[in-house]
Amino acid sequence: MNRQTKGFLLVLVSAAGFGSMPVFARLAYQDGVNMFELLAARFFVAGLVLTLYLRLKKNSNSYLGRRQRATAVIMGLCGYGLATLCFFSALQLIPAPLASILLFTYPAFVCLLMAFTGTEKLDRGKNSALLLSAAGLVLVLGSSLTSANPAGTLLALLAALLFSVYVLLGDRLLRNAPLAAATAWISWSAAAGFVSYGLLAGKLSFAFGLAGWAAVVCLALFSTVMAILAFLHGVMLIGASRASIISTLEPPITLLLSAVFLSETLTPLQLAGGALVLSSALLVHRSQAGNMREGLPSVSE
Repeated sequence: MNRQTKGFLLVLVSAAGFGSMPVFARLAYQDGVNMFELLAARFFVAGLVLTLYLRLKKNSNSYLGRRQRATAVIMGLCGYGLATLCFFSALQLIPAPLASILLFTYPAFVCLLMAFTGTEKLDRGKNSALLLSAAGLVLVLGSSLTSANPAGTLLALLAALLFSVYVLLGDRLLRNAPLAAATAWISWSAAAGFVSYGLLAGKLSFAFGLAGWAAVVCLALFSTVMAILAFLHGVMLIGASRASIISTLEPPITLLLSAVFLSETLTPLQLAGGALVLSSALLVHRSQAGNMREGLPSVSE
């Protein structure tokens, strides 16, 4: 198997993992798992496995400096953790495919924030991407006003906005940091936040059934650890730009799995809007190829 094929398959596996995460979350909720139990378990397992992975790897480039560790901890608590909290809260209120599509508006938010801060100017490609994303949102939300929970919709969009801030800060503050090590520190700090709050609020009883545990384990191992490691290795083989383009398969995977396991479907107008949002994401990735290093864990990651 050549390098390009192996890289493509790894990122495809990663997209399957990330795309199935909303489905596992919804299945866990159905069996009585609360959000803080789910997120605490997810990030604890991710931090543990990634730390073991780095120990076994024994690579000098797998460690962060003191300032990088502090940055990763703050980003895990205040950036990644908060964005994830919004996204998983949205999954309690709106269908998984809708939440996944709304999350993928984050590339458009990245463009707007970069233009607003003067980091990059809007060119023809980015303007086209923003128009596609806006049109997609009109179709998705316009046909959802009578059926989707407004709070869930706003939470999913807020997650996209917070993640775009997280991506920009991560690119600036952790540009030279080893991605696996940064992800491990971010995961540990997010786990610490959710465990601490869950204990104080009395929300970590873990008194749910076997189906709930199965969903939690699948989300933590397949949709988090394996997905992250597959993506990181795929990036090394085919590059961040190509990997990011392949990652836009996540919402279609969520849509397919939601229809099979949750009986959740979207209307034709929502599907059309979702296609425009994903087209916008593809345009953004193409226009930013080489300008930003991608690979820090996403909210869906």
